[in-house]
Amino acid sequence: DNLNSLAENAESYDAVLIMGQNLWKDNPEQAAKLEAINQRIVLSSWNNETVEKATVAVAVRSWAEARGTMINCEGRLQILNACPVCPNQDMDPNWQAIVRLSGQCTDKPLPWITETDAWKAAQAKISALAGIKYRHIGSMGIVVEVGEAAEAAV
Repeated sequence: DNLNSLAENAESYDAVLIMGQNLWKDNPEQAAKLEAINQRIVLSSWNNETVEKATVAVAVRSWAEARGTMINCEGRLQILNACPVCPNQDMDPNWQAIVRLSGQCTDKPLPWITETDAWKAAQAKISALAGIKYRHIGSMGIVVEVGEAAEAAV
């Protein structure tokens, strides 16, 4: 949702991390402006136009191959359970790839060991998730109110 702002200020950034989006297909005019950013790191489950524009591309598991949580377009927080078969066990889910990148890019890598550690970090940034226990989300999920500020924190 912040592609327009990012594109307009692309010269101000040294790096951008793109996860789960094919910006060069969905919005090629705006995405082309991101080429002014020297380091374009893309985490993707598919080889696509955005991966081709990356300076660093990291293959990650798809959402169906990873455990974790997501908030759907209707505001329902849901648990994701990994499918029993992953085509390439060497690929990491997004959260693990971010942990690995943080170790390469900073003196203080993210201390996440499991998907629940990533969940706790999201809770610290998004007030709508405060007080929700990971193990209590359940199979039907929980409707949460996620405003613009929370979406920006993600």
